[in-house]
Formats: sequence, C-alpha cells, structure tokens
Amino acid sequence: MTTEEGKPARTRLLLIDPDETHLRWLARVIQSGISEVEVCSRTSIAKDPDPYDLVVMSCDLLDTELSAKQIMGVRRDHPDVPFLLISSSKHIYPRLITGFRDKGLMNILARKVRREWAPPSDLVVTLQKLLRPDIFGLDKYFPRWGMDPISMTVRSTADKSDVLARAHDYAADLDIHPRLVPQFLTVVDESISNALYNGPCDEQGVPRFAHLPRQTTVSLQAGEEIAVTLRCDGVRLGVSVVDPFGSLTRDTIFDHLSKCFRRGRDQIDFDPGGAGIGLYVCFESLSHFVINISARRRTEVIGLIDVRGTYLDYVSEGKSFNVFESQEAGLP
Repeated sequence: MTTEEGKPARTRLLLIDPDETHLRWLARVIQSGISEVEVCSRTSIAKDPDPYDLVVMSCDLLDTELSAKQIMGVRRDHPDVPFLLISSSKHIYPRLITGFRDKGLMNILARKVRREWAPPSDLVVTLQKLLRPDIFGLDKYFPRWGMDPISMTVRSTADKSDVLARAHDYAADLDIHPRLVPQFLTVVDESISNALYNGPCDEQGVPRFAHLPRQTTVSLQAGEEIAVTLRCDGVRLGVSVVDPFGSLTRDTIFDHLSKCFRRGRDQIDFDPGGAGIGLYVCFESLSHFVINISARRRTEVIGLIDVRGTYLDYVSEGKSFNVFESQEAGLP
C-alpha cells in the first residue's frame, strides 16, 4: 500500500487483549517487525467504527464456552479486514472451525503456556502474510540458522517411499524426542498423498485420482511435479509440500476439518481417496499447520513441530492454524 505521494501507507491495526502485559508485548513485537504500522491497543471489546487494515484479538478474553457474540461483535464491526485470533487453548478449534468458517476466522496463533507467549517471528510472519500477497515459502518460518534444507521432487507414488526414507533419516538424526519422528513422517506422508491423489484435475476441474484407493499407483505429467522441502533450526522441524494444481479450496479445508471435529476420531468414514482425513491427521500431528492457496496455480502445505521440549510440552501446548489465499498474476 502506498499513498498518493508514493510513500508507504501506514497500516492501522486493532489489537484487543485483556492482559495488559501481553498486550504491550504484542504491540512491541508488531511495531518492531512491521514497518509503517499504527497499533490501536485495547483491553476490552468495544464497538469501533474506525477503519482498520487488520484485527488481532485474544481468545483468552472469552469465557470458557467461547462466546460467539464477543467474536462476532468484533467481526461485524470489521467484516472485510484480515482477522487473527490468539489463544492459549487448543480446545477452541472445534468450535472455531465448525462455527465460524464463513466469517473469515481462518488464522489462529497459539499463545504458549510453558514458554514465551507466542513465537515473535510467527506473529510477524502471519501478519505480513495477511497484509501482503507474498504467502508462499517454508523459509519464512525459519529466521534462524539451522541444518541445510533438503529439497526433493515427487513425480509418482513410486517416489514417495524414497522421500519418506529421507525424511525419516533427517528427523531421526536430530536430538529430539523419538516419538516426534513418526508424527513428522505422518505429516509428510499425508501431505504428499493429498497432493498426488487430490491435487490433479482435468480441464473441467474434476479430480483425476481422488476416487482411487491410496494404494493405487499414479503418475504425474511433465510440469506437474510436487516439491518437498525439509528444514530444522533446532527449535522447529518443518516440511513444505507444494503442488502446481491449486485445487484445494478454503471450503474443502473447513468441510473436512469440521466433519472430523464434529463426528470424532472413531466415526470417520474411511472412503477411497481419504475423505479429507489427511488434513485432520496433519492438524492433530502438528504444532503449527499452514495452508497457502493460489487457486488453480499452486497449493503449499506447511507443517511445523516444536522440538525444543518434552513430548508432554508437544501434546499439551496450543496449536496454530493458518489458511492464506492469494490471487497470483497470470490467472484469468
């Protein structure tokens, strides 16, 4: 955004958090990480007709039942601006995803309990991606030096076993809790399978392989290769799976997650093609689940696991979840 004089326009951000200490910390992180930003901070919800470019709201100001009126009151005041929620509880997700999918509540960051409130870099990256069209790339989540990333290409189901073997070796060589390794491999496996079977579509937009059982061998055409990247910086272990199809939609994501949250683990219908179970499995396995979408151009699934602490830290901390959509140049 620029002014008529060509100077960068100031981004106006509304920040709501009842915890004054956390509120000040959030404001400092935002102002230090994003240039030309004006932060309006509040400790309570109040009707605000003033225009903003972004709203950041702490879910912890809500009662234990996650009052829809409080969230939707703010959303009604600012219906067309990006909206980021911050919460310390992972138990809010079924209510948020099943109840508020039509209201633009696609982005939630975990407020950590055992360590810092939230990774400052994640907060800044998330806000930048909400404000700017540049949403793709695993490197955004790895500002620190770390192990060299590994990049691989998947052209068919035959390539998946090699990628999983390298992902296992990559994760197993790290000094992390051994139970995190199979969690990571599950995410890599599901993300590649979703890209292989659910990504490719014909000219009418009909999926080519989604009806097939996941044991069926499929091959991609030239130019349809799937890119897989692994990274670790000693704090997080991450994977990015990028396909050139862009067929995954926001509605599909929330339909599948809502179904799984609503019906429970033991009531999911295991149809051929996965029935969206893969997205739910990834969500449950990760500390931070990110989906970047450019319709009919590409989809990127990013999975991040916090590897610093104990396995108890991993299972007890809140989860971050983001869906970003971008209209890239060159589309009709």
